Amino acid sequence: MKRSRTSEIWSQFTVESEHNKIAVCNLCKQKCSFKTTVSNLKKHIHNKHVGVTPASSQLRQVQENLNTVCVAQTSTVQNVSSVDVVPLVGTIIENRPNASEARQMVQTQISMQVKKMTASQRVTIDEKLLMLFIKDFQPFSVVEDKGFREYTTALNPAYQLPTRQHISNTLMPAMYERVQTNAIKNITSLSLTTDLWTSASQESYIAVMAHYIDEEYRCRKILLECAPLPGSHTATNIAAEISRLMNDLSLEKKQILIITTDNARNMENAVKIHLGLKHFGCFAHTLNLVVENALEVEEVKTTIDTVKCIVSYYKRSTTAMEKLLRYQIQTGVAQPKRLLQSVPTRWNSVFFMLQRFLELEDALRSTSGLLEREIPMPSVEQWKICKDLCSILNPLQEVTQQMSGEDYVTGSLVIVFNRILLNVYENKISSSVHPEVAKSVNVIINQLKIRLGPIEHSGTFSICTLLDPRYKTHCFQDKTASEKAKKTLIELVATEIRKKNLNNSRPALPEPSTSAPSNISDKLSIWENLNEILGEVEPIQSPHACAIVEVQRYLEDKLLPLKDAQGNLLNPSDWWSNHKYVYPNLAQIYRIKCCAMSTSVSCERIFSKSGYIISDRRTRLKSEKVKQLMFLNVNM
Repeated sequence: MKRSRTSEIWSQFTVESEHNKIAVCNLCKQKCSFKTTVSNLKKHIHNKHVGVTPASSQLRQVQENLNTVCVAQTSTVQNVSSVDVVPLVGTIIENRPNASEARQMVQTQISMQVKKMTASQRVTIDEKLLMLFIKDFQPFSVVEDKGFREYTTALNPAYQLPTRQHISNTLMPAMYERVQTNAIKNITSLSLTTDLWTSASQESYIAVMAHYIDEEYRCRKILLECAPLPGSHTATNIAAEISRLMNDLSLEKKQILIITTDNARNMENAVKIHLGLKHFGCFAHTLNLVVENALEVEEVKTTIDTVKCIVSYYKRSTTAMEKLLRYQIQTGVAQPKRLLQSVPTRWNSVFFMLQRFLELEDALRSTSGLLEREIPMPSVEQWKICKDLCSILNPLQEVTQQMSGEDYVTGSLVIVFNRILLNVYENKISSSVHPEVAKSVNVIINQLKIRLGPIEHSGTFSICTLLDPRYKTHCFQDKTASEKAKKTLIELVATEIRKKNLNNSRPALPEPSTSAPSNISDKLSIWENLNEILGEVEPIQSPHACAIVEVQRYLEDKLLPLKDAQGNLLNPSDWWSNHKYVYPNLAQIYRIKCCAMSTSVSCERIFSKSGYIISDRRTRLKSEKVKQLMFLNVNM
């Protein structure tokens, strides 16, 4: 005979399966077992619905009325398990409420009792909230915005938003200290790139970025600091700031392979004279100077100025731009394009401007006669100059793009790309180019030889190129420089072998006894003269000979292809990760000596992001906060 259910707990549950003894909670729809007693059901109410008192038919009537009236409006609320509802105990609903009253009643019930958050849950949400300011550059005042506060409360009523002061003065500095502490642990060798920037508020900042190769042979980047630079930009002040940073991070000079900056004299003197470290002028900046000189040829400069004037007119005149876009749509272009204007600080912006100008040649010719103001269009000869300029500037653009990467080492590409550019401009330029453009080509060749001519004799970049399995010695134009780099590499490997031999030297065995044996146990032991025997064995090869063998085996190994089957450039770091047991000493040299970066583009990108931080909504942001935000943005 089935036992009658008289416990008040049953007012909160509905039996789903009598056979399996499964009941469903009326509040959260969770299934619970009641095979023996109702203790499990009581425990569920106690843990999941704090404050709910089992009562009654009145309680059930309230729930049924709400479900009947608001089944559509409250379906989402009833399915949310993170919010607990306290029913109105003892409430008698005489009249059936309308939809709005029922919805308000449900919301009231939700707000009456919310499960408390644990400390760990609050910490997790606080860290996610910080990402709003670190990654998305939102102002701290967003936590005071009414819409954001209501949105947060709707997501989790138990979470209380911290104040903007608590975020900026407590939460963010704590995260900054934690990340900075672990920034450069266990790094034996790194290269630095640094650059200067002056904000709209006339505050000067210096950014220092570090690159290194980790134990998994991946290129890693770390922003060491983006800090205000007080005083003038003299070599002394710059060197003092970098030296302070090195002291704060316990960096020694022997750990720094090279520092890459722009070609400004103050930056070069700060690194070479005041810090006594190896300096390299940014490769991308050098190419910028090369192209600027090449574009100063008189007729070429006149043509570019003409294009700039036309682009400026279309940028200023909305009517002219509308006609240009409308013509493209009428000719079947799905996404019409606008003209691009060049930027003085970036040479490739001239290339992109000319490229887009030529792309819209038909549209420009057709709409020029419809404009209210007559503008001089390029002559036939100038159109020819534009086309030839795009042709000769394209190799420089490809090199600039490849050298501007941050997630792979670029030091091994300096010698390679210098050789390729010289070969292209000396042997591959068509004789049909415009004579004025041919003059620009000669300027490019001369500038490359002047500015990058001795690069093959650089100890740092020659080793980087030699240890790149895609190139090795094949891209050296000067065979003397190639042989010099090979000898240097052999010495480095020999030093590495000596170091390992010293660390792994076998401890000497005890000298055999010369006294007469005193008992039988002292007679004729097989270990007695082992030390003497081993002492007679000479090493088969010296460290230098072993180094020659390993380097020669590496150089004779097949080259790593430039691209995979999908056309993606292959990474030499992956190759070394797979061959670190084949060439163990060379692999270690690669980690230490091949982290050099050839451009300071990574620092320039940081300053581009700074424009999002220092905005109209953050006019009172202090330099220390900018420093912390930039550090966390790059390193997290």
